[in-house]
Parts: sequence; C-alpha cells; structure tokens
Amino acid sequence: MLSRVLKTRKRVFYGWWIVAAGSGLTLTGAMHGYGFSVFFLPLSQSLGLSRTATSLVFAAARLEGGFEAPIAGRLIDRFGPRAMLAAGAALAGLGYILLGLIVRDFWSFLLVYVVVLSTGFSVGFFSALQVAYNTWFHKYRATVLGTLAASNRAGAFLLVPAISFLVYRLGWQTTAIIVGVIIIVVVVPLAQVFRRSPESMGLLPDGAVLTPVTSPRHSSEPAERKPKASDHDFTLSEAMKTSAFWLMTLAQGVRAAALGAVLVHAVPMLVWKGAGRQEAANLLGTMALIGMPGALIMGRLADRLNKRVLIALGSIAGGLALLILNGAGETWHLYGFIILYAAAESTNAVMIAIVGDFFGRKHFATLRGVMQFFSTFPSFGMPVYAGWVWDRTDSYTLALVPFAMAAVVAAVLYLMLRPPKVPASVSVPAGVSRG
Repeated sequence: MLSRVLKTRKRVFYGWWIVAAGSGLTLTGAMHGYGFSVFFLPLSQSLGLSRTATSLVFAAARLEGGFEAPIAGRLIDRFGPRAMLAAGAALAGLGYILLGLIVRDFWSFLLVYVVVLSTGFSVGFFSALQVAYNTWFHKYRATVLGTLAASNRAGAFLLVPAISFLVYRLGWQTTAIIVGVIIIVVVVPLAQVFRRSPESMGLLPDGAVLTPVTSPRHSSEPAERKPKASDHDFTLSEAMKTSAFWLMTLAQGVRAAALGAVLVHAVPMLVWKGAGRQEAANLLGTMALIGMPGALIMGRLADRLNKRVLIALGSIAGGLALLILNGAGETWHLYGFIILYAAAESTNAVMIAIVGDFFGRKHFATLRGVMQFFSTFPSFGMPVYAGWVWDRTDSYTLALVPFAMAAVVAAVLYLMLRPPKVPASVSVPAGVSRG
C-alpha cells in the first residue's frame, strides 16, 4: 500500500511571512497592552476619576471581551484571520482617535474604551493572530507564538517610553490620536499578508509536504491505532465534555486574576514605590526588553519540554514578583519585580500553544473564545479591586498579596492538567499523524 510521510519544503514556507507580518502587528499593538498603563494617571486626573472608577472601565472591557470572544472566535473560524485583523485594527485605531477627540467624562471614556477600542484589539490583535499562528504551525507552534510575545515586548520597550514622553509633552488626548493613526496606517496593510490556512495554498503546517512511499506492509487498507489528542480537531461540543477543557479554563482565569490587574496598575504601582512617572514608564519598557529573549527561549523550550510545567513555573515566578513589589523599599528592588514578572509573562505564549496541542487547529478560535468567556469571570473585577484598595488605603498591599497567592493556585491547576481523551468514535490511520 501507499502510506504518507512528511518531508520539509526547501523554499521559504509562507507561514514564516505570516510570522514576520504578525511581528509587525504585535509590535504596534504593544502601544495598547503595555502602553495604556502610561495613560492611567494623567487620564484619571484629567477626568477627575478615582482609581476605582478608572479601573472599572478596564474591568468592563475585560468583561465585554469575555462575552465577545465566542462570537469573534466563530467569525474568525468562518472568515479567516485576515478580514478580522484589518477590521479589528481599524476599530482599535478609531477608538484611540475618539479617545483623544471626544472623551471628556467617565461615561464617554467607558463607551469609547469598551465598545470601540478594546473590541478592536481583542479581535484584531489577539484572537486573530493566535488563530493564524496555530493554523499555520504544529511542530513549531510554541516557537512562533513565542515570537509573537517577543514582538509585543519589543514594541513595549520601544514605544512605552516614547508614549510616556508624548503624553507629558503633548497631553494624553493628542498622544491618543497619534497612536490611533499609527495603528491604522501600519496594521491594516500588514493584515493583507495573511491567508486563511496552509491548505488553502496547497501547503501543510510547518511547510511539510506529503510524499507517497511504498509501505512494507503491502496492505490494501491502512491499519488503525488508538488516536491521540494531537491527531484530532475537537469540536466545541467534544471539548466541553472533557475535564481538560474546564480545568484549563479555570487555570487561565485564576492566572489572569493574579497577574492581569498588575499590568493595568503597573505605572501607579511603581510610582507608589518611589519611581517617577517617566521612570516608571522606563521600568515598564525594561520589563518588556527582558521579556523579549525570555519569550523566544520559552517558545523553543515549550516545543521540547512539558508545557504544563513551564506555565506553572511562570505562574510561581509571577507570584514571587508581586511579593517583591509589595515589599520593595528601594528603587533597585523594583528590578527584581520586573525580572520575575517578565519571566511569568514569557510563558503566556505557552498557554496559547497548549490549547492547540490539546484540541487541534480547525476550531481553535471558537474554543479559545469560549474559554476566554468563562475564564473572564474570575479575573474581570481584579483591576477594580486593586483600585478600590488604593482609594481606601493609599497602598496596594491588600491587592498584591492575594494576587500572589492566586498565582500559586494557578500553577497547581496547570500541573493537574492532562491531555483530553479523543472521542471513542474517532480512529486515525496508522500512517497519518500531525506530528
């Protein structure tokens, strides 16, 4: 009989062009994830908002993202990442422009940030890019997702100090308009590089090709073996029947609750510990710089080592970082915080890769969207809680210590995770595997 074996193409695999374009997209997108922390203090002071009220907007955006994620996931699975990338980038850029032009009170801030700006970033920068990388790569999935994270850190290192400089020279409104224009001008053209899948171009993930060779079995039918999770593209219904889906969702939610609020309050927290505002922005940029090689190294390691253990170690590092920040008495102590927090952030790409490893490529966006919906509930109120703690105590201690404990809980949950069992009705020919 004829069985199939995989060989590597000699020409440059188109997936690497997608990685290159995605790096440019993510570098630009760092103006939001890391960069918006720079807007926190001047915006709240300009609008006369408490930190609780300002944090409430971020929490509302996180909650909105949770409800929007399953819908966005289905749209990406149906229409492909290119259209969603372009639409999301245009919406995010418009959101920043509106932020600078019309936001003058809490309600206009809430409307623009949650409905326009945050929705654009959730769809265009995060969900669609993750789907594209997961679709085009299997063997190197964690590696390319690591480049995604490294590009984000590079953007933060380059752009956060620059945004901080512009905010305090030109004002946050003018800076927001500039950021919005840059996003539209850079990202929308780069989105055109993306294609739906390698199969749509006659290719296979990782640049492999199928070449027929003669099998020694001389059998007319392929033998069957017990399938592995990595051989099967789980539907949403199949995935939701596995304990792995729910445990992974819970672990993601607890980790986001522990570490996500800190990024929102990063500049205020560093200022609390004695740094000036520009110095705090520079420290945030340094954190991103440290995270660049960390994300690349972690991606390579994750394609070779146990992903669950790497994520757990990252969560523990994040918990230690928060305790160091809470106890920092000198400015130099803050470097211990940024090093460990950068290490924790370096494992974010591994968290995405393990979803593809467990549940496959075909329905990845839908599965990630539903996971995000459920994992939002443990985490969406944490930025508000941190702001409330500050407004009541002039300190972040009562937020940082519980967050550190939650990070350790997330580590334990990831260590408990096991690959799902493929439905009994599924069988895979012995000569066929995705890696």
